Amino acid sequence: MSCPPYILYAGNYQDGRLQNMDINDPLGRLATHLSDDMAATSAIIGEQTSSPIPLAGAITSHLFSAGGKRTRPLLLLACARLCGYEGTLHHIMAAAAEMIHTATLLHDDVVDKSTRRRGRETAHLLYGEREAILGGDFLLGRAFSMISAGSPESFKVMADAAATLAEGELHQLSLTGSPFVDEEEYFRIITAKTATLFEAVCAMGAIIAGASPEQRQALANFGRHFGIAFQLVDDALDYKIQNTHTGKPIGNDFREGKMTLPVILARAAGSDEERKFWDTRMIAPSRTESDFSQALEFIIAHGSVEETLVRAEKHARNAEECLAFLPHSSLREMMMEAVESCPQRTA
Repeated sequence: MSCPPYILYAGNYQDGRLQNMDINDPLGRLATHLSDDMAATSAIIGEQTSSPIPLAGAITSHLFSAGGKRTRPLLLLACARLCGYEGTLHHIMAAAAEMIHTATLLHDDVVDKSTRRRGRETAHLLYGEREAILGGDFLLGRAFSMISAGSPESFKVMADAAATLAEGELHQLSLTGSPFVDEEEYFRIITAKTATLFEAVCAMGAIIAGASPEQRQALANFGRHFGIAFQLVDDALDYKIQNTHTGKPIGNDFREGKMTLPVILARAAGSDEERKFWDTRMIAPSRTESDFSQALEFIIAHGSVEETLVRAEKHARNAEECLAFLPHSSLREMMMEAVESCPQRTA
């Protein structure tokens, strides 16, 4: 078996305790297995996000206290343990990874003018756009300081990932409103803006554990495939009318003029009249609720959400194949179950 060259509800950790865990969910079971590691990571996040400037603490705690899946730190912890690591440095690296991810959310919400995040009003609406951006910068500074002190090799991995992530966001932003994004370009964007960070945290777990180059590459590829699957599901959920679990309204991508895979597939399969709808509405300065209803009708008619999830399943299988390069263990089986369940997640 060969590993393809190229990805989790983990519960909420507040005050060092696991909250609202669904032990029937494979991600929940993985988080339960690593509950001590996750709690230690959460405690470090609390310590590292404190500040003598009340506004800095208020902005960061607003998002952290809302919970979240904590997928990226969970993957870093799992990869380190899978490679036999028995120390505590992975707690610091996992905390830093979650802080970097949270910083990107603060920045993204300003760029996208989002109003809801994790079921709450976004930070930029509560505190101001400049304040939210600086709150994200505060998290980035703290996180990279933590990584550089603990693992210089991991610092380079994460720094490269952060640059690639920003390039991916800029690439997507440059194409906002363009109806002519094809699948190849779409996958380049989501690989850069989502899968790169998944890849980085999995590689960091292997680096900390002193894994072999082959194991490190296998876990990096695992992370990349997992990240692609994860983003595909996110993009599908934005057009699933029965979805009520994400903490944000459906249709955000359409309102922002983003050509995600459900739209790309519907446009490609549609009639000339349907393509005219996509070409005129996606390039328009804004889109109405009536426009979204029509878009949803086309997407449902062509099965674009279902086809997007089929692509997610393919990348989830590829991620599982990458784990076959690691020694068999109960942890590896839980990780396989977690990635296998990714296309079925509802949040």
